[in-house]
Amino acid sequence: MPKAPHEAQHRIMRRDPDLIHRLVGRDHKTGFTLRPYKSYKILDSDLTQGEPLERRVDTLIGFEGEDGAPFIVICEAQSKTDPNKLHSWPYYVAFVRAKYKIEDVYLLVACRDEETAKWARIGSVTGWSAVGKKYFVTQSTRPYVLGPTKVPEITDAGEAAEDIILAVFAAITHALSPQVGAILEALADALATQDTESAQFFAQYLNVALEDTDAQAIWRELMALKDHPYANELRDLFEEPARKEGLAEGKRKTTIEHILTALRSRGIPTSSHDIAKIKACTDETTLDTWFTRSMSATTIKDVFRD
Repeated sequence: MPKAPHEAQHRIMRRDPDLIHRLVGRDHKTGFTLRPYKSYKILDSDLTQGEPLERRVDTLIGFEGEDGAPFIVICEAQSKTDPNKLHSWPYYVAFVRAKYKIEDVYLLVACRDEETAKWARIGSVTGWSAVGKKYFVTQSTRPYVLGPTKVPEITDAGEAAEDIILAVFAAITHALSPQVGAILEALADALATQDTESAQFFAQYLNVALEDTDAQAIWRELMALKDHPYANELRDLFEEPARKEGLAEGKRKTTIEHILTALRSRGIPTSSHDIAKIKACTDETTLDTWFTRSMSATTIKDVFRD
């Protein structure tokens, strides 16, 4: 099962696919932009073709251009270099082109560190040596990479409040940045301008996304210190385990409630068996993953899939 931070980095694009356009539109250096669109649809991310080996992209979004022509964006989160991706990414692009019979297929890769981003930008070239060092290219797959240098460091609360989802994505992307403290403080204040339910949702979402980083401790401390209504109600959840007895069970119950609230707010049917399964879970990582998925799921199967 993918870790919760991995899930968080790409699933936020399912909640607001226009985020892709807003981010890519910031790249003035390359001049690359996606075509304007009038609608979108979250597509099945399972690209398995019947063979035992499962092939699944992180997120797959189909857009209908303003001119009526469709295009698809494959969204991948990458936390470290992985040579296997240089083989799977070309497969994803080729399969999606063949399945949906369209030419405009884009591969977008989100990274939290620049070393991984630089590696991902190299992409993959398939072919054979023709003359000397020259190659006859059969297929070239080069992703558009959203690493720390491509995503703004939002350290102003006013700017963060103008686009909360972009600010959350930026905080995740810059989790390892020296500026992460200022970024998180600006976001904490910006969330206070939102309705309490939304602010609490993104506060917990970010807590999950920052798992295993020093930034998570900074975020929890901010939630303990900030006198915002949404933070006050989450204070117990974000206190360090050593500072309050029974925090683990309290966090488990809170996460379960947030999962159920997210499912209800998205109108996703849940059976008594589904609810019992969620309430019976005691594994923190699994609950965090289910919570992350619940924000963009369209069916309960999207939440529970392995």
